[in-house]
Amino acid sequence: MQRRAAAIYVAFFLVVGAVSFSLIATASAPELSFENPEHELGQGDTFTVDGTEYTVASIDAEMSGGGGGGHGGGGGAALERSATLNATDESGNTTEVSVDDEANVTLGETTYFAHFPDNSTLVLTQEFDQYRAYQEQTVQQKKHTDGLWGVTLLSSLVAVFMVGLAFLPSRY
Repeated sequence: MQRRAAAIYVAFFLVVGAVSFSLIATASAPELSFENPEHELGQGDTFTVDGTEYTVASIDAEMSGGGGGGHGGGGGAALERSATLNATDESGNTTEVSVDDEANVTLGETTYFAHFPDNSTLVLTQEFDQYRAYQEQTVQQKKHTDGLWGVTLLSSLVAVFMVGLAFLPSRY
């Protein structure tokens, strides 16, 4: 292969790799948001469901996992959010309800989806279809990102091979 032709191919594959990498770097993750949640609550807020009054006793956010023991690493650390609701029924009895992020919680006879958009807000909604759409978008984005990584790596390898093949001696 002539070195000039190889140089053109190398430039082409490097451009393809750079473009696919830039698409990875500039992609934005889908966001989970709800149009009209039934309850958007902060710590200390009260609301009533099926005749029972609930008070948001606490909203907690903490990092879990990761580790590394002070020696670097620490991959897999995740932010875990949760809330505690105190329920007071009509007769004055109080019970505690634990709420986890992106989980279903049943209050009385009503099932809600719990989401924490930030470290101080709890959203309770019955828009389960919105969450399913969010999950589908997340899976789709992961597939696209993985494919772009494949294009980036493959085009880089092809460029390296083209440089190597350009300097092989000719048999003729």
